This record gives sequence, structure tokens and C-alpha cells, in this order.
Amino acid sequence: MKEKLLAITGKAVNPISLSATALIAIYIRGPQFFEAPRIWAEEGRIYLQNALENQTLLSFLTPHLGYYSLFNKISILFAAEAFPLKHAALVTTLFSAALQIWTCLIIYSCSGRLARNKIHRFFLALLPVFLSDPEVWLNTINGHFWLATGTYFVLNSEKITRSQILYIFLAFMTGVSSLFFLPYFMLRAANEKTKQLFAITAIGGMATVIQLSSLFATSLGGKNRFNPEYLSNIPNGIMETLTPYAHDGLQLKIVFLIYIAFAVYIFAKNLIKHNDKLGPVYGIISLLTYTILSIISSHHMAGGVRYGTPVYIGLLAIAISNLFLAKNIGRQKFYIACTILLIASKIAAFFNSNMYYWHSEPGWRQQIQKRKCDQEAQISIFPPGWKTTLPKYSGIECRSGNFSE
Repeated sequence: MKEKLLAITGKAVNPISLSATALIAIYIRGPQFFEAPRIWAEEGRIYLQNALENQTLLSFLTPHLGYYSLFNKISILFAAEAFPLKHAALVTTLFSAALQIWTCLIIYSCSGRLARNKIHRFFLALLPVFLSDPEVWLNTINGHFWLATGTYFVLNSEKITRSQILYIFLAFMTGVSSLFFLPYFMLRAANEKTKQLFAITAIGGMATVIQLSSLFATSLGGKNRFNPEYLSNIPNGIMETLTPYAHDGLQLKIVFLIYIAFAVYIFAKNLIKHNDKLGPVYGIISLLTYTILSIISSHHMAGGVRYGTPVYIGLLAIAISNLFLAKNIGRQKFYIACTILLIASKIAAFFNSNMYYWHSEPGWRQQIQKRKCDQEAQISIFPPGWKTTLPKYSGIECRSGNFSE
């Protein structure tokens, strides 16, 4: 009976059903993002404003915030040039949703030490949708954290596909987060000597040069990065980045770390038992170095839950994989109960997207429709207090003369 149920479930589990499930969950989590979409922070103040003020090619090539972000550039280019500006917020939201679904599909495609069967992979693929912090939800400016999450799973995949290589290219060219995993791809390439891993290494080398050039071109990313006076923030940054509970008490964070320490121990022990000697390096050590590097490169070296998106998703994937890959995990029922409770405690924040969406703020579309083409306009964006400047005659509406009040 159990085998028949698994067979039926296995047939229903595929990329189409995963995409549909992810899309439904994304909409349910925050329908307001689609019904009255927003522009979030640097999306408007930096990327969109720069695209409207400069020629397309110059805007596309210009780095910001200490790094080059290809995903942001592509999405903003479409928002600023391919559609009327009144739709810009919807365009960036749809690009963000597409990236989130693509990340789910990438995780689903990654079989290996973190997942062995389709049902397991299906469940892991949905973790980012249900557990990601509201701050990285449906905005392009935090897309690099989603890309870093997918990159971690590709690193731990037995077989690397062309679609995964394309995803890695976008990831490496969008911020520096995913590049923190590059040394481990290089280690895999040196050991396995496959053309896919050599291709990823070459892409990573090119992206590293571009990101370092961007860092120096923007004066090392500004005064809020790499300042020695912020070194004292690192210990607390580690706690905030390793745990997914940004707005919860210290006790829950400590419980999570104790649970994860045990899960990581079982995971490493199981991999070594099966002669996967480098498995703990790719699965565990890579997350630790990512954590340290992301904190050092973060604003004020304070880290935070958004920086830790690939970390806590990866750690929970490790914990869940023990149920599939290991046997006799201590008192297994207790382990399962802890796993469910800790995931449920994070899922409780699933509908807390209102923390980063204020219904009282003026809508993007309404503000654009009220602007006058022959005047510069200050448009309110999210979070409250942020504004972006629209130059005179910017946008298709104004340039075509079809702008309506």
C-alpha cells in the first residue's frame, strides 16, 4: 500500500506541479504585491532612477552599491523601457516572482546528497517560498539571496545541467553572494574534471573580475562596508545570519542552533560512512564560509536574516535529508517532531509580509498617472520615507505623447 501511494505521488510530482504550487503559494502569501504592486527601496531610488536618467547602455553597465547586478539591470530595463512606467512596479514584481519559481525548479532538479527522490526534492524546493524572510520577498533588490540559495543546491547536485549552468551565470553576475560558493565549485572541478564544472569555474572567474572591478569603481561599496569599526558587530551578525528568526527571542535561536548542530553531525557522519569524504565540505563548510563572508561584506558587518537565506534554507535541507538518507537518527520520532516544530515556527511568519508592505502608502500606479510629463516628479516608494525621482518626459507614456492624466 505504501509503495503504491509513493508511486501515485511520484507521478504527480513534476516541474509543472511544482511551478503551479509555488505560484499559488507566492500569491497567497501576499496578494497585495500583485494587486497593488510596489517599488522597493533601491529598486526605485537607484536602479530605476539611474535607468531613466541615463542612456540604456550606460545604465545597463553601471554598477551600484559595490557590485554589479545583472538580474536587477534586466528587470529594470524592461520596467523602464518596454512598458509604460505605470506598470513598472508590476514588472519588477513579476520578474521577482519568476526568479523565485525558477529557484524552486533549480532546487528540484538537484539530486544528490541533499535529496534522493522526487518527493523529497519537491518538498525541499518549496522551502524558500514558505520560509524566506519577508524582506527578500518579491523585490529585485534582494534577488541575489534567492540566487545564492539555488547556487548552494547546485553545488551539492550530483549532475549539473545546462539550465543550472545558466542559472549559475545569472547568480554570479548578480551581486557577490553566490560567488562565495565559487571556491567549492573549483574544488569539485579539480576532483571531478567535468566540462560542466569547468564551465562554472570559468564563468565564476569572469564574474569575480567584474565584481571586483565594480567594488573598486564604487569606492569599495561605500562607507557602510569594510569599515574596521564595525568588526564588533560580527558575533551578533553570526547569530542573526545563521538563524531564520529575526523577530523572535534569543531562546528560539539557541534551540535552533542546538538542533542544527546535531543534524549537521548526523549528516556529516552519514556522508563519511558512505565514502562521500568531500560531502561535508560542500554541504556544511561552504555554508559556514558563506556566513562569514556575507557578514563581512554586509552593511555595518551586521549580517541579518536576509543575508542568511541560503544558510538557514541549506541547514534545514540538511536536517530534513537525514530523514531520507540516514537510519536510526537517535529517537527518530523526537527528531521528526523537532524538525516539524522548528519549520512551523518559521512558517508562522508566512503571512507577515505586511511588515514590508504598508497599505496606507500611496500606490505606484496612481502616483504615475498624476505626474506631469513636463515636470520632474518625486514619487513615494516603499519603505515609507523613500522616494525616487522621475525626470521630465521619462517613460513610454511621455515620450509617445499618449500619457493620460
